[in-house]
Amino acid sequence: MNQSWQFGFFDNTPLGWLTTVLYFLVAGLCGLVAWRSRNECRDASCTWLSIGVAMVLLGINKQLDLQDWLRFSGRDLSTQLGIYHHKVAIRSAFLVLLPLGGLMAAIYWRHLYAATLRRHPALPAGLALLALFILLSGLHPSQLKRWKEILVIRPEWFWTVEMAGLLLVACAGTAALARGRSRTTQAD
Repeated sequence: MNQSWQFGFFDNTPLGWLTTVLYFLVAGLCGLVAWRSRNECRDASCTWLSIGVAMVLLGINKQLDLQDWLRFSGRDLSTQLGIYHHKVAIRSAFLVLLPLGGLMAAIYWRHLYAATLRRHPALPAGLALLALFILLSGLHPSQLKRWKEILVIRPEWFWTVEMAGLLLVACAGTAALARGRSRTTQAD
């Protein structure tokens, strides 16, 4: 294991734990929607299940800060390979390629599950806010200083983007459950 990162809970604030709990509650809600929609629509069930898995992973990462482990491991690897002196170029490439890869995955995912996403407009909006939060959180403090002029929100308030994303995903999940119940009631 990396010398610079140790296993532990790193966001030991009330807000950090609240956010972690919310990730798991939203994951449970997504799992419930996936379970209830399994017979009705395979695409909807897969969409909600994949979002639920992502929420569990984000909830775990909220406390363990695995992105720090990744950053420290990358630093150690680049030192061992003798390319650490190119750290600015490597970090810049990573910050371009990661969102680009995420965007390509989102486009592909949207193509697969377009019908579900259209039925729940709060869902893609919430996921976009969570993706923005992940990107902003991944910025190195030196990069934040450079971006300070163009960022609309100050780093101390990034949590509002995360909470808004979670709230929108939860709203979409609640609406999906309500829609499913109304169809069941109408069928009876």
